[in-house]
Amino acid sequence: RYPRYSYKRDEPFWQQFRELCICYQWPTTRKDREADKDPNSLQKRAWKAFRIAVVQSFSTTFGTEVDDINAWRKMCMTVRVPGMRNLDGCRKAVLNPHFNLLDLHECGRMGQQVQIFEDKQDLLEYTQDTGRYYPLVPAKADPLLTYLLREI
Repeated sequence: RYPRYSYKRDEPFWQQFRELCICYQWPTTRKDREADKDPNSLQKRAWKAFRIAVVQSFSTTFGTEVDDINAWRKMCMTVRVPGMRNLDGCRKAVLNPHFNLLDLHECGRMGQQVQIFEDKQDLLEYTQDTGRYYPLVPAKADPLLTYLLREI
């Protein structure tokens, strides 16, 4: 779809989209993307497709079912709480710490551990500084993602 750009499957997806934007000389910031008023521009279509692909990738990485113990166990490993045996324990282990959901997704996909923040305020500052917000509208199509979404 984008012949001038070479996708690297093992690289973080957010970084990949930024590199695609640079390759095609598209805006790389949210503010600049929103300044493009043409809803059918190649950049806008790529942004929309990227947001959908992020959610699909989450489903591939962790699953979609809220009651899937294997999904919760994988998330437990990503938030540094291995060895949880039951669903309730896994849910508590994942829902208690403060982490960025996009980071959880990327780390889970790449077999790494996610950064845990001291409190909600630290997470909010990180999220605002990096602009790493989960694509809300496509995320609501995934039951597990919907369960994990929090307002910060």
